[in-house]
Amino acid sequence: MAGMVVTASMGVMNSLLKKLTALLGDEYKLLKGARDEVASLRDEMSSMGALLARMDGMEALDAQQAEWRRKVREMSYDMEDCVDLFMRRFGDGAGGGNSKAVGGLVAQLRMLWSRHNLARKIQKLKARVEDESRRRGRYRLLDDHAARGNQQPSASPVTMDPRISALYEEATALVGIDASLRKAIGWLTDEEEGEGARRQQLRVVSIVGFGGIGKSTLARRAYNETRGQFDCSAFVSVSRSPNTKRIFADILSGVGSQCDVSTDSEHQLIDKLREHLQDKRYLIVIDDIWSENAWKIISCAFVENYRRSRVITTTRHQNVASACLHTRNFHGHVHRVEPLNNEDSRRLFFRRVFNSEDCPEDFQTTSEQILKKCGGVPLAIISLASTLACQNNVMVIETWEKMLNSLCYRLETSPSLEWMRHVLDLSYKDLCPNLRACMLYLGIFPEDWVISKDDLVRRWIAEGFVCDAYGHVPEEIAEGYFIELINRSIIQVAEFNEYNEAISCRVHDIMLDFIISKATEDNFFAIVGTADQQHIRTGNPSIRRVSFRIDHMECDRVRLLGAQSSSSN
Repeated sequence: MAGMVVTASMGVMNSLLKKLTALLGDEYKLLKGARDEVASLRDEMSSMGALLARMDGMEALDAQQAEWRRKVREMSYDMEDCVDLFMRRFGDGAGGGNSKAVGGLVAQLRMLWSRHNLARKIQKLKARVEDESRRRGRYRLLDDHAARGNQQPSASPVTMDPRISALYEEATALVGIDASLRKAIGWLTDEEEGEGARRQQLRVVSIVGFGGIGKSTLARRAYNETRGQFDCSAFVSVSRSPNTKRIFADILSGVGSQCDVSTDSEHQLIDKLREHLQDKRYLIVIDDIWSENAWKIISCAFVENYRRSRVITTTRHQNVASACLHTRNFHGHVHRVEPLNNEDSRRLFFRRVFNSEDCPEDFQTTSEQILKKCGGVPLAIISLASTLACQNNVMVIETWEKMLNSLCYRLETSPSLEWMRHVLDLSYKDLCPNLRACMLYLGIFPEDWVISKDDLVRRWIAEGFVCDAYGHVPEEIAEGYFIELINRSIIQVAEFNEYNEAISCRVHDIMLDFIISKATEDNFFAIVGTADQQHIRTGNPSIRRVSFRIDHMECDRVRLLGAQSSSSN
């Protein structure tokens, strides 16, 4: 139970198991039958929690698995509600020997009735747990999936990698990358350095930035512009769960060498690659690296032959970008790709919608609001512009306003936004389970809200999202979560203190819409407010967390009513 974690999928499982254990202590003096029921309930829920943790690590669930997970999640919430009511009433030693202080016989009768009432509720909850356990057994949930090694059947359709279209985007359609491209080309061709030993060294250019910001596009352009200056070259994309043998085989194929991936071991492939590159000036792009460990293995293939060879890497994570330089003491540069400025954002958006850089006056205001949500992220701009361009009534302003008002829903359902949804979902799935819950919690804050780190850390701890770790207090662990989300470009730093430490953050508008979509899907929270009623789904029987949104006019009205009430008193 100590290893149990908290995720949106698991509801409040970790917190619930701790409270069920506390109920078995002497403080609450349960009736003997109820004590046995609670012990049995705790053991059953612990087993379910372990299964949910396995499910949470899967790439996808089928309909039966998703429905079973939803029912167990809601059941864990109901259990915690029941336990909380009892613990709040009797958790301060308000029973047994203290009965005279709270009313003598009447207090004892109330205590006894409450214990019997709790026992009845626990029996009902246990019946639900047993029913869900039998249902899992009847339908053999997860077993077949696990036997296949968590792989989808070969007959399932394969989704095209959404980066493909970005890699082969026509140069005339790209905007805002000229300065970054010139800088990258300069690092690859040594335009800023003279002759000498330093110039001859292997150099790594690590490109880092938010998902969809244009890292792969920049790497591809730099690769195409400079590959003619090298003896051999290769461009290889890495997945979130990389097959390193396949990566080495792809590099070998790109640089003009042969191998047999079915018989060659990983070490043999590395040796072949190093031998082939030993006397050549090479350029290799390793696109979309997700972990330091993956890079440590891949980098073993790059031989330092002092022939001015170059390696380009792209990643979403700052720590991985740094590791690309520090591993094996490679010389190089880290380049962070920044969002497009307002002018370039408009150019890209209008080209997609109108096939021109001009926008009709009637659409100026709404287009600015849509572009604000995109925050200069090219993938977001292209996806939303493409969605609009496909509308038959694209020249009707109501179409644009509908798009703006229903962006979160469209992120879930629109096929033309599949690129963006896929990119954001990769970032979400790459998080450890506790960080997923912390990420989803960010959705309770309004758009453009500056979120205090200290406030966020306290909330995460109070919600039970922070795991226990020997030798560390919860605040230290939660602050580590905060830094991790920054490093992964999921949140953006809003303010630094005098020690250059991040003390507040913001959430990108598109990321916020994605978070709200995921949180609503898992009934993690609901948003209630004048403009956000669409985030409450009627299919959810209960709402677990509520974020109230009140616009400025409503806030002013509340303040006015409060002032009038105070003056009348």
